[in-house]
Amino acid sequence: MTALLELRDIDVGYGDVQVLRGLSLEVHPGEIVTLLGSNGAGKTTALRAVCGLRPLLKGEIFFEGQPLSAVPGHRRAALGLSLVPEGRELWSQLSVRENLELGAFRSRARAAANLEKVFVLFPRLRERAAQLAGSLSGGEQQMCAIGRSMMSEPKLLMLDEPSLGLSPLLVEQMFKIVSDLHAAGMTILLVEQNLTKALQLARRGYVIETGAVKLKGSSAELLANPAIRSAYLGL
Repeated sequence: MTALLELRDIDVGYGDVQVLRGLSLEVHPGEIVTLLGSNGAGKTTALRAVCGLRPLLKGEIFFEGQPLSAVPGHRRAALGLSLVPEGRELWSQLSVRENLELGAFRSRARAAANLEKVFVLFPRLRERAAQLAGSLSGGEQQMCAIGRSMMSEPKLLMLDEPSLGLSPLLVEQMFKIVSDLHAAGMTILLVEQNLTKALQLARRGYVIETGAVKLKGSSAELLANPAIRSAYLGL
């Protein structure tokens, strides 16, 4: 099966600091794949490179088999790549509805229908549609950020730490939402520090250390790996 997304031996840095070193991974249609690792390992940088927010020093990124090096970031979004960033990055002084509608640039003709789909997925957002996004709770803001990404009808949804800063109950709800999105056919690349939850949800995973893939395999293999259990799960 041809990969929907492939990172092939990429190097990425910030100024003189190299963050990713020969990183390679694949995401196939219909999968949830998770990127695991400690803070500073390079997980977010990998997502930003896919979106065109960080240039490659070496290597290539392919989406649906086509190289992305010459494709600017805004065109990558139009191809079907969508990122829900760490911290949500909502427009706090705009309403929930306005934030969602700004995500519909790729499918304006279907904006109303897609907005209704988001409201069905997140009934709380329908209730808060006229409320300023900056006044929402953390869980509601995450719903809004995911809903905004869904408005563009993405082929690949990238989630960067969706459970960050949420209460345990909201973490459970957030992972249920991700599971429901996947069940509806969405391909997902998930960055998440809650390794147990991420590996329970994903089919496969990559463990990144200092910008390179240290381990990879099925979720069951990674959960059973003594190095993973010791370094990340405290077992």
